[in-house]
Amino acid sequence: MRKTAADVHLELSVHEKECAERWKTAFNKFSDIESDIKELHNKISSGMTTVIVLLVGLIYWCSSRKCSVMSDLLGKVSHLLRLHEGFVSHVYEDSTPEKYLTIGYGRLVDKRLGGGISEEEAQYLLTNDIQNCIKILKSRIECWDQLSETRQIVLINMYFNLGNRLFNFKNMLAALHEKDFDEVAKQMLDSKWAEQVKGRANELAGMMKTDVFHS
Repeated sequence: MRKTAADVHLELSVHEKECAERWKTAFNKFSDIESDIKELHNKISSGMTTVIVLLVGLIYWCSSRKCSVMSDLLGKVSHLLRLHEGFVSHVYEDSTPEKYLTIGYGRLVDKRLGGGISEEEAQYLLTNDIQNCIKILKSRIECWDQLSETRQIVLINMYFNLGNRLFNFKNMLAALHEKDFDEVAKQMLDSKWAEQVKGRANELAGMMKTDVFHS
């Protein structure tokens, strides 16, 4: 029997309906699978987070324990050595026949035995010295806070080199209080200090005059 257009149309409609149902079922299964995967991922993530937290805690505990033990050991050793060595703030000769140069708590600085300090230790000392210079200059120079950073640096450099002899530069300090920086630079160069340090004095005087930092 020959099919009419209506019959073909009806069959196509039924087929499309069946396909739609099949795709709906497939999509639902895919959705369930996706949901299961997400749930599994969340469980894994949660578990990994717990493991990571536990590991971090364990590492921190071990590190703290190790630091605590080391700190305790260093504290005891330091206490005993300070008692036995004693503190001397300046370089002195130790009690050996060779009279090796020592400082602080028995710190060997005699170059005959390779003594000395590291660059890191020197930088630490330098930083402390600079801070002390600033403290003294602030207390002795009334106009200190009114000076630019560059001019403060010049005075710190000079004081580091000269110590309290800086305050013998009466004419220079008088010009400084008047903010006559050309005269300050002139007085800096008109000194025995400038003759001794030469290039250093010229550079610092130039910075004082121009207020431009030279590195």
